[in-house]
Amino acid sequence: LFRSMSQYYDVLASKNLTVHDVLTIASLVEKEGSTDQDRKNIASVFYNRLNQNMPLQSNIAILYAQGKLGQKTTLAEDAAIDTNIDSPYN
Repeated sequence: LFRSMSQYYDVLASKNLTVHDVLTIASLVEKEGSTDQDRKNIASVFYNRLNQNMPLQSNIAILYAQGKLGQKTTLAEDAAIDTNIDSPYN
């Protein structure tokens, strides 16, 4: 994996990102979105929030922080997730 990413190291370094950062965001984006266009939009939102030192406010990140990722949730439960929790995953 690191060898395949080597061509991107300079770009990542110029943006103060690590491979770990990119893989973490990619994992969240993959879980949040259902289409390529969704994922593109979600990634833009995440990076805009990170650039403004805002929390991600991602349901997927919150469920992971709560140890609930992978559990079935209803649409109402998903909508009621408090995305403002204080967590390093947010």
